[in-house]
Amino acid sequence: MQLAHSLLRRLGWLPLLLSMFSACQGPHAQVGTLVNGQRLNFAAKVNGSEDALASPARTGWQPWALEPGPDGSLYVADTQHHRILQISATGVIELLAGTDEAGLHDGPAGQARFRLPHGLSLSPGGLLIADAGNGAIRRWQAGQVTRVPVSLPLTRPVAVAAADGAIYIADAGSGRILRQPDTGPAEVLIQLSPFKMLFDLRLKQDKLIYADSDGLWQLKGAKRERLLAAGQDFSRLSGLAFWAQGLMLSDIYRHRLLGFNWGEAVQEQKLTLSEGERALRFPAALAVADDDTAYLAEPEANRIRLLRRKNGVWQSSSFARSGTQGFGVHRDGEDLALPHALRYDPHRGLLIVADYYNQRLLQLNTQGEATPWLEKSGINLPAGLALDPAGNLYVAAQHKIHKVTPTGQISVFAGDGTAGLRDGPVASSRFWLPRGMAVGPDGSLYVADHGNHAIRRIDTSGRVSTLAGNGEPGFGNGQGAAARFHHPADLIWLPEGRLLVADSWNHQLRLVDTDGRVSAFAGSLEPGLREGLRSKARFYLPSGLTRSAEGLIFVADSWNHRVRQILPSGEVQTLAGKGRLLNWDGGSVDGDGDIAQFNQPTGLSLDPQGRLLVADTANHRIRAISRRVPK
Repeated sequence: MQLAHSLLRRLGWLPLLLSMFSACQGPHAQVGTLVNGQRLNFAAKVNGSEDALASPARTGWQPWALEPGPDGSLYVADTQHHRILQISATGVIELLAGTDEAGLHDGPAGQARFRLPHGLSLSPGGLLIADAGNGAIRRWQAGQVTRVPVSLPLTRPVAVAAADGAIYIADAGSGRILRQPDTGPAEVLIQLSPFKMLFDLRLKQDKLIYADSDGLWQLKGAKRERLLAAGQDFSRLSGLAFWAQGLMLSDIYRHRLLGFNWGEAVQEQKLTLSEGERALRFPAALAVADDDTAYLAEPEANRIRLLRRKNGVWQSSSFARSGTQGFGVHRDGEDLALPHALRYDPHRGLLIVADYYNQRLLQLNTQGEATPWLEKSGINLPAGLALDPAGNLYVAAQHKIHKVTPTGQISVFAGDGTAGLRDGPVASSRFWLPRGMAVGPDGSLYVADHGNHAIRRIDTSGRVSTLAGNGEPGFGNGQGAAARFHHPADLIWLPEGRLLVADSWNHQLRLVDTDGRVSAFAGSLEPGLREGLRSKARFYLPSGLTRSAEGLIFVADSWNHRVRQILPSGEVQTLAGKGRLLNWDGGSVDGDGDIAQFNQPTGLSLDPQGRLLVADTANHRIRAISRRVPK
């Protein structure tokens, strides 16, 4: 998340030969990259191989923090490329400090090195930088980078602000907000409970505002007050800025810009798009120049928007993006962006990929060559895929379920397109961000209704019903509407005729009988990273499921950046990945399972060769895991 949190740069699409491996005790896997990055290797019949090979090299960027300068310029933390940029008032981008190479080095700006800089703030002493990956606060001033002394250790500072001769630091790794005066020891102002996450911090006069996984808070003296609640008023805040009589907020997973005045209800801000602009997608950092001018970063779109308000409506235009002076040209639609779901289609002999951000599907052949499919078809933000025995493909996309026949005819299968929870005939039914789906033995389609915290059923007569959950987030086993889920993300059928559900925000796997009875299977409400037997194991936002013919269950353990497997005995093991709890940025490394790295893997599917295919979502890659299959 985030969307929590960062999205890594995309590299060239390359087919990769996967090496063989010898048998050994315990899980053993070899991870390779099937397709990867910035230039899509199109199948010849689509664009022609000559065009694909002639694509020019590009320099990407992903802006995750913004700070307006007094001269009309804008400072930008290009987090994934470990550098600080400055954009002039006319939109020309210049490198201020750092390079593509991560490290920790002070000195002249051109020689300085950062590691995942994640927060910026101007102070009388220069530009303060929360150097998250290095656990440090840095300062840029007059072309020199220095380290700011902090008396307490920092593990992942994500935001910084300055006032009254002190700096204030949101240290996400420790869950603390610190005040470090110019002289003397640091003071801990806030200590979050374990597994709660800090996202941002802003300071103005006597108001210290911060966002965490529970909501938006104000700290005044020793007293804190919750202003807005996560899940109720927003999904996750990834940007905060003081504005007018209150705050401007970016709700990253609901793709919204919000306004909040003290003591009033939060209001969505209307945007008028310039010609050719896409709708808002994964808005992140915000910077306000004045009451009617703001900047909004969309890291996944490699873009910063300029927002100007007139008569209560914001006019959006591109301020800087890939293709702006200082960067190579970005070609829209030729990247894989946030793949959410995979399904191997034996009828077509192809891997189907839900290319979420590009709002389309891709068909991949065995060489990793891509054929765009169902572009501009009305499938918005595809997040889930399912196949029935007849070869019909079902696509979960923004409050609707679409059906694609083997001949390519597409129709709306269920949902009227409005977010909500409504049972009844498919045409008038409502879903809220449906995700994983599975066709049951009775021919019904079962849906993990992510935003409604429920499991839904679409029967063969064309009626929608709620099998378990009631639209309210929470946790509880029991029958039907008495049970509670928290953003279920995927589901699969088990041989005994029960559904296994990845209850992502409850960090558990749950069982659902055909009559709606819900029970525990593996994991705990406490997020973590632990192997063990069922309830002793720990997950962190499990988001994808699949099952092999030999009875192994595979889990995309998203925020642990790992792929886990569950043996028929119930033992949970790590198959591949070396992510650590709260190591939010993961990585991208191929090789043996115990050295491979992922970044928020989401979707899983098995191909006929027994390879486990992984939608490595925040790396924008499709990975392939070769594994030892029991005889």
